[in-house]
Amino acid sequence: MASSALDDLIVSNIEKPSRASLNNLYKAISEVQGNAETLAKQLNVLWEGWDGKVQTPEMAEFVAAIAATGIPTDPHFRKLLVTAVKTLLPNDQGTNPILRSLGVRDEKTPVEEVATRVNKLRDLKSNAVFFQPSAARWCVVTSIDPMNASIIAKNFTGVGNGGALSIPLDKAIREIIILEANTEVNKLVNPISGITSAKFREMIKRFCRVEVSEIQMRTMALTGCAKKLTEQAFNTWWKAEAVAQKPASERRPCDGRSILEINNLLDAEEQKGITTNFEADEVALFAAFFERLKPETAKREAKALAELVAKIAKRLDNDQEKLQQAFTQLKGKASFWPVATNKVPLETLSVWGEISAAHLAGLVAATCAIFDNDYIAVAMTKLPLKALNALGAAFSEDLYDIIYDYVSEQHAVSSDLLLWIWKNRKTKHLEDTDLYTLINIENVVRVLGNQEIPKVWGPALRELKTQFMDKEDFQKALITAAAGNAMMFTSALQAAIFLTSGERQSLLVKLSRVSPALQSYLENGAASKILSAGIGKVSTPKAPTDNDPHYTSVKSHNKLIAELDNIINVLIPENREALKFARSLGDFRENSEFDAAKERRNHLGKRRHELEMELAMIQPILMANVTVENTAVIGSQVVLEMADKSRETYYLLGTADGDADKNYISYLAGLGKAIFNHSKGETITIPGNKKATIVEVNTLPAELIAELDA
Repeated sequence: MASSALDDLIVSNIEKPSRASLNNLYKAISEVQGNAETLAKQLNVLWEGWDGKVQTPEMAEFVAAIAATGIPTDPHFRKLLVTAVKTLLPNDQGTNPILRSLGVRDEKTPVEEVATRVNKLRDLKSNAVFFQPSAARWCVVTSIDPMNASIIAKNFTGVGNGGALSIPLDKAIREIIILEANTEVNKLVNPISGITSAKFREMIKRFCRVEVSEIQMRTMALTGCAKKLTEQAFNTWWKAEAVAQKPASERRPCDGRSILEINNLLDAEEQKGITTNFEADEVALFAAFFERLKPETAKREAKALAELVAKIAKRLDNDQEKLQQAFTQLKGKASFWPVATNKVPLETLSVWGEISAAHLAGLVAATCAIFDNDYIAVAMTKLPLKALNALGAAFSEDLYDIIYDYVSEQHAVSSDLLLWIWKNRKTKHLEDTDLYTLINIENVVRVLGNQEIPKVWGPALRELKTQFMDKEDFQKALITAAAGNAMMFTSALQAAIFLTSGERQSLLVKLSRVSPALQSYLENGAASKILSAGIGKVSTPKAPTDNDPHYTSVKSHNKLIAELDNIINVLIPENREALKFARSLGDFRENSEFDAAKERRNHLGKRRHELEMELAMIQPILMANVTVENTAVIGSQVVLEMADKSRETYYLLGTADGDADKNYISYLAGLGKAIFNHSKGETITIPGNKKATIVEVNTLPAELIAELDA
């Protein structure tokens, strides 16, 4: 659907939302392909238009449905979700204890998880039957206690005693298996029902709200209809299902009814040497299975699901159309394929590092078939090294550009991505791309400082630190990337607070061996600052040295920040859109729009880097706090008498405050250095090898102080 058509639907639902119009909007959203962030921005217009108020049950159902999709949301949506949940629940259940159990107001609880919990609570009506795995018991809901946020239940008739139970709502919602209200459910629980194991399994699949694993089904049977059977009798009863079912040897993988069963059927065919491509009808059945698959099941069995996707993809032999048909329903449902990779915790993507290398190729093939380059580029900044190695096989220089643009905009580099770039610098010729420029001291220090990462990402972090500490070629690359700027390089090292004092000492010795120029700079005082773990705060300006921060006025400091902010939030995004448009024109050899946009990107990236380095070394000062006596300091007005007795007045200011037309001079400029820290009455040599005498040193005019401190 065109973006304009979607906007029209959104506007109409701001003005007059109805069940039909909201259904049309939801259908349109479901059909949208592409950037989830763009879709989220469009929907934010609707949330803002509703002004945090859900006024009808239809609006509440729509908000809950959107929450379940995992589309990125903003604070307006969270506010709406609170009112939507209150509308959907019975009046007596809209209490704060219940809302807390649902995580409605908790920003750490994803909105899709809130939607799952709400749906479970709505199913827990009086007399609803559920199974609690942790306690291995069948229960019937008596009521919901809204003040204590608990489920009041009793053991199912004929199973255990009939005493009342109180189960905390947050615990129950996480684990219980709810069954549809149906009189046949009694047969699942009652020991005298006499049903077969085949019938038991079929009914569990039919009545349970979520997919139930084989182990859970056994436990449900052992505590329900098979409770009175001996172990031997139970095993005989449980295995009797095979008689009632079609032999596994005659069933196709696409006929499987669970992730486990399909995986087993695929493995069985592989062992028999069956590796032929799946036909169109088989692909359609796989797609239907994934469409029926519950999101909570997909998340709970994420690793098995990823392996299943890989096995199916392997037998689709890179047929893009079939890959898309088979797996599109899993977008946003499978935890390893979230709607927006950059919006989920790293743990959500752990499967990418947990599955075997043999399965990664298939998972990558499916990923590349159903997602565009923008999505894959963002994923490259989050996935573990193991996955990057598999994804990297499909890379083109065009994708390198997208990754570089995203990292430059978002500072989203990871230890795994840096290590992947470094290891592939020669084999994939990355040294000739912008992507290679990400190998620099600032990025390395930034990512190594992130010690709180899941286990899957640990090996790359440790290996990158080894490269940083011990590998001379890597250290040379970092020094080369600094382009001889020893001050910038050592400033970044001072931020490496993850290093112990012994590691700092060892690293400085090794770096000195690699670069004589850096060694000289370290020996002139920079090393002592790195060893003491950082730059101390300077309260007042002093005589400048190479190792000191630079000073400037608040006005100039804010101006630099504003320029950097404009580059990051306005110019770079505009340039990225220009690049995307230029790429769509194709034929990069004669694409002037692409060349111009790329040149613009390089210019913006260079200026951004300059500003970030400058701001990292600049400390703003308030001119009103400067005390001026007889010595020229930053924030003083100085009168010079020349050899011909003429007098000139200068304003000695910060490094970014220079303005020749107004006689504002930076204390780091030639004339500024000549004047700085000299006293009234002294004769100095100014640029041009001229002599001048300082005849007055005064406080800056009040109006100039007000201007510079603004």
